[in-house]
Amino acid sequence: MESHRLSQLRKKLQALQYKEDLDDSSAPLVDKLVTDLLHTTDSYRDLKLQVATKAQELEDGRNKVCSQHTPDHLMYDYMSQADIHKAGLSSCTGGRADERCRPFG
Repeated sequence: MESHRLSQLRKKLQALQYKEDLDDSSAPLVDKLVTDLLHTTDSYRDLKLQVATKAQELEDGRNKVCSQHTPDHLMYDYMSQADIHKAGLSSCTGGRADERCRPFG
């Protein structure tokens, strides 16, 4: 490995807080591993952002569905859970987003 690339690799390792010595014979392997590590980290960051976006879309969809059940929801204050179940209504509690709207049965 040429000295310029070796110097860049050492800087990358220092930036990642690896302080161990780098042997010239292992530099090509270490270079590939660092490249893979950085690529994997970038991919994870992108995926995490996509998941957060999809989670927000799902939450928005659940809120929209629950807002459409508001008239039934007002009746729940006067009905027991058993009565709601017998009537075949969906449960729209004011709880966590994943518990707000779900069918009984």
